[in-house]
Amino acid sequence: MYDVGSPARSVRAGQMEALLAAGPGAALSHRSAAGFWGLLGQDAPPHHVILPVGGAASGLLPHRAKLPDREVVMRDGLRVTTPARVLLDVAETESERDVLRALGEAEALRLLTRRELVGGLHRWPGRRGVRVLRELLGDDLDSRPTRSVLEDAFLPLVKAAGLPMPATNHEVGGLVPDAVWPRHRVIVELDGRRFHDTPTRFERDRARAARLVAAGWVVLFFTWRRITREPMAVVAELTATLVQAESRRPRAA
Repeated sequence: MYDVGSPARSVRAGQMEALLAAGPGAALSHRSAAGFWGLLGQDAPPHHVILPVGGAASGLLPHRAKLPDREVVMRDGLRVTTPARVLLDVAETESERDVLRALGEAEALRLLTRRELVGGLHRWPGRRGVRVLRELLGDDLDSRPTRSVLEDAFLPLVKAAGLPMPATNHEVGGLVPDAVWPRHRVIVELDGRRFHDTPTRFERDRARAARLVAAGWVVLFFTWRRITREPMAVVAELTATLVQAESRRPRAA
């Protein structure tokens, strides 16, 4: 329900008029649909609309494309593209910053599952938006590793390099980091999130790291992509950190 005269009601009315003008089969799309779902800022005319072949385009920002039934839904009396389709479309028309924002908001609002997004990417081979999304989300988009999978990939690197093995369930100041070298006061956090973090998650993780650093710990962050694609660099950074930490340890008299 929208208040009479409210900006939201005015926008919805304008979107409804745009769809009526476009005719049967049209759907709100691109940045207009992103605004509808709350992924980007509020929409303003002229509105983006996907049109069937031959549809009217006066006063609209038309996009003529195939729109399967599963990629459009009815919400608030409007035909609008699904969040997964919206992400594809905005990836082709908006800035990288806006695409990242839309991805983060889609996750924060729980508008689609990872499976739905990946399914969409498989249905749209060759689309530029697919390439953009894959570049932003990482090549390992199709497999979001769990903490245990991350540890299974990271710990063998440590062992093979001949480095001291970390504790993996070691509490530090009420927190349980992924990997801890208590003697060296070094912590590694393993980051498997490829569907970008929400602002709340980002702030919470940075506050957690700041607490650890303030308590005298060195904190390294390694992503799944780096662990699997740049293992030598990961080992080199960890080795250098442990060596520096060892050099700072007080020597027995």
